[in-house]
Amino acid sequence: MSYLADKCIDKTVIPFNVSGQEIIITTSIGIAIQDENTDSAESLMENAITAMHKAKEKGRNSYLFEELDLMSVMKIYSKLFSVVAEI
Repeated sequence: MSYLADKCIDKTVIPFNVSGQEIIITTSIGIAIQDENTDSAESLMENAITAMHKAKEKGRNSYLFEELDLMSVMKIYSKLFSVVAEI
């Protein structure tokens, strides 16, 4: 996901002209991951929006993942490793 976020940012930092005026867009991306604690699409969006606001505080052209507790992170990694092992 970091790769995709970097690519999105790379594509938006290219200045362009509109009626002779140079326009520069900055991008802030918040990334949320669904886990057992995410009970709805709305809460997933809220988590992504919170991460986006923290990315904005960090500075221009940045992204952040939502903050997950250690147990959630371990469960996500466990699922990923089991999927990769099946391939």
